[in-house]
Amino acid sequence: LFIYVFPKAWAMRPHLHFKSEKAKRPQTLKDEEMFEKWKSIRHRAFSGNQDEMKQAILEADKIADQALENHGFTAETTEDKLIQIMSEDLGWIRSIAQKANNYRNKIAENPEIEVERSDVKKAIYNYEALLEELDVINRLDF
Repeated sequence: LFIYVFPKAWAMRPHLHFKSEKAKRPQTLKDEEMFEKWKSIRHRAFSGNQDEMKQAILEADKIADQALENHGFTAETTEDKLIQIMSEDLGWIRSIAQKANNYRNKIAENPEIEVERSDVKKAIYNYEALLEELDVINRLDF
């Protein structure tokens, strides 16, 4: 009975895919420019200088905003564009990117605030996760 049932049941098993492999889209000139800007932002974010770290967070948000816009999100602010993310593929990244955007808003509202290097790193890594998911950067390149 087992020898008869097993091959039949095996053919009807669910094919679970925990992470679908995305096809890499071709890199455009705009993507290359964004990647070069991102390398500069990342370098300044990890510099340890208060002003450069703050500026890096503000510029990282601009890059994220531009990347979201390039992918069809049409709201006015980055925060509103992040709220528009609903799809199954990108929905998980929304909360991570919102944390980074909230940190950016805190810096923008109070430019005199002292930023912690660890908080800046977290925000940069969160923006990187968003940009990687949007195929703008590849973390393996760093």
